[in-house]
Amino acid sequence: MLAGATELHGARRFDVGRPRVTYVKQPQTLGLPLACATRTFSLHYAAPMFKNLLIALAALLSTVAVQAAAQSTPRIEPPSWWVGMKSPDLQLMVHGERIAELSPSLRYPGVRLVGTQKTDNPNYLFINLQISPTAKPGTLQLAFARKGVTEVTAAYSLQARRPGSAQRQGFGSKDAIY
Repeated sequence: MLAGATELHGARRFDVGRPRVTYVKQPQTLGLPLACATRTFSLHYAAPMFKNLLIALAALLSTVAVQAAAQSTPRIEPPSWWVGMKSPDLQLMVHGERIAELSPSLRYPGVRLVGTQKTDNPNYLFINLQISPTAKPGTLQLAFARKGVTEVTAAYSLQARRPGSAQRQGFGSKDAIY
């Protein structure tokens, strides 16, 4: 018998260090010709390694999917606004991949898109809105289209003002120390 080989129920098992693959050749004692002798590969340690590989691959794919989703939804500042404010004008700064190449539109009762302003950076777009005093709180959908085909949509929240918030005194000269 070879060094490192052990008898395993009439078959030879070759162990070299810590075996990852065990090669077992059935003996010809079954009366089968040599061409019919079977060879079996048993992957003792490959199953946990394969499981870890699948987990790593799933984590990588989910990370890529999250990044793709984050890139496709533009970021809007301020993140929300209130109906019933003293000034009806609101300017939104939209940041997204080449967002300035798209045309924004919206349909929401009491909210009108007045215009847009582009910058030198194609990833920024400023949208000017006018919110009427009759506008109701809710979520409006901003659609960004190229040649009439909507490519990206974004939800924007219009919230109700808290009672008494219009009577609060804002920042003034009494708040500064000279």
